[in-house]
Amino acid sequence: MTSYKKKIVFFTGSRSEYDLMSGLYHEVKKIKKFKVSLIVSGSHSSKKFGSTYKKIDKNKIQIDSFVKIFNKFDTKKDIIKSISDVLTKNFKYLNNLKPNLVFLIGDRYETFSISLLCLILKIPVAHIHGGEVTEGSYDDNFRHSITKFSKYHFVSNSVFKRRVIQLGEQPKNVYNVGGLGVDNIKRLKTLKKNSILKKFSIKENYFLATFHPSSLDNNKSENYLKNFLSLIKYFKNYDLVITYPNAEEGNEKIIKILKEYEKKNKNLKLFKSLGLINYLSLMKYTKLVIGNSSSGIAEAPSYNVPTINIGNRQKGRIFAQSVIQCNGSVSDIKKKIKKALSKSFLMKIKNNRNPYGNGGASKNILKILKNLNLDELNISKPFYDLKK
Repeated sequence: MTSYKKKIVFFTGSRSEYDLMSGLYHEVKKIKKFKVSLIVSGSHSSKKFGSTYKKIDKNKIQIDSFVKIFNKFDTKKDIIKSISDVLTKNFKYLNNLKPNLVFLIGDRYETFSISLLCLILKIPVAHIHGGEVTEGSYDDNFRHSITKFSKYHFVSNSVFKRRVIQLGEQPKNVYNVGGLGVDNIKRLKTLKKNSILKKFSIKENYFLATFHPSSLDNNKSENYLKNFLSLIKYFKNYDLVITYPNAEEGNEKIIKILKEYEKKNKNLKLFKSLGLINYLSLMKYTKLVIGNSSSGIAEAPSYNVPTINIGNRQKGRIFAQSVIQCNGSVSDIKKKIKKALSKSFLMKIKNNRNPYGNGGASKNILKILKNLNLDELNISKPFYDLKK
């Protein structure tokens, strides 16, 4: 076995996946036999989405390669240009570095681009959060494609492990480690309630909301958002903390709607990016999480906080009993908000179980990583046929 340090690369192209991977990055960085690098790209450089690369610097994480790409993310042409930029502009760095392993998280198109580049460069990929399903978005297709481009798989649930194997991946390379989102909740210290209320100038009673475009749901997200915002007048005793959507096709329409409502409603607080600690702190004390973000599915249940999931963007995910599905009509949103706030429902979810684990994912991945043979840059893998 060779004695040189094994080169491990992490890639982040958006705020959400950076929040998930930061804890694991720090864990791997501590190990002396690994030389860890970070590629930052995608919407991190976009002023429109809060220039989130600056928060990476503040967290004392060294950015080894900062790749600026086409900074519009609203149309099909924009997305294609972004995919092209991620591929071509990261080629030189990865080709010269020749890492032993690249860690990729989730299902975004920037992540897909890096996985394709790694395949061509014959660089092994470790994919985190594969096997999940989101039928209302083409992220679903990207996620499963990344699985096929990857050699190692770290999933958050036994159901997802079975799906990855069903895609032809070798069972010995698929590990159920739990969700990184739950891991963050367990390892990070959130702000106290009074501190978070004061910091964001909000009432004790508030809702936390995120609405992303739904690429395969006929872009109904704008209508669902308008329907929800029309109900603000019925909940005057509640503030609404809402974040920008992801940098996806159709995001400008959602942002425009939010800005218009912000001008007319003092209890609506709009943020480009909150940062992980702030977001988790707000989630911990909110009366409910609402919208179509995966955080309401994978993280909120760990706080026993009700989630109202609107539309089909997250269709196919495993829901905890704290998640209430909503069809997006004005009447159904109003009905589901009342249900989520009811004493009977809150009693029901008091001992809620999160299907995405109980924390410890980063340490589980690290333990496995230490035992992987990373000496050979080998991406070959026979297709695994399910036994009849």
